[in-house]
Amino acid sequence: MSEFGNTVNEFGEELTFETQTIKSSLVASTKAVYSLTNRDCFVEGQTIKGSPNIANGDYFQRLSDDSTYFVLTLSPETFASDLFYMYATKCNVAITIQRENEERDEYTGDLIGDGWEDIYTDVKCYRDIVTRTNKMTNDGGKDQTIYTLIIPHKYLISENDRVVMLSNQKGIETLTAYKVESTASQISGIDLVQMSLDLR
Repeated sequence: MSEFGNTVNEFGEELTFETQTIKSSLVASTKAVYSLTNRDCFVEGQTIKGSPNIANGDYFQRLSDDSTYFVLTLSPETFASDLFYMYATKCNVAITIQRENEERDEYTGDLIGDGWEDIYTDVKCYRDIVTRTNKMTNDGGKDQTIYTLIIPHKYLISENDRVVMLSNQKGIETLTAYKVESTASQISGIDLVQMSLDLR
């Protein structure tokens, strides 16, 4: 193990992944961060690579705050082949991913059920909401709020899927449906998702 790896291994905190526990020296990732949500959730630091190597999208538990996190990006450390420099985020929401059910009654042709099928439930991910003033149009008020998720790629969330998660509605925290407007897989193992309130 490298000198840097030995230091992380001796003084770092334990992160528990699905198949292994490794050491990391994490700090809050707050440089030039203006979003309070980012400031609360993002962490970074030198991390033992693990065996097998940890990867983008892998979940882990951090004992220091008993929360679930997942890996966003990993960069090799130039002078320590046994370390990654890891960026990760705390999961701040659990969602249900639904997909339109195309199954139809063979006699009437009507959709069976309510048209939506749960694909994944209790999916832990990172949510950020950017508030903006409603825009007035000829058709009335238009919500300009930006709803985004960062989610591991393994769930294969897709355009036109429905995301159901807790949100404040009329002063009550209730399950609310959002439409997936677009997705991007610019980082291996991670999907970026933009949503709107689902009015379908």
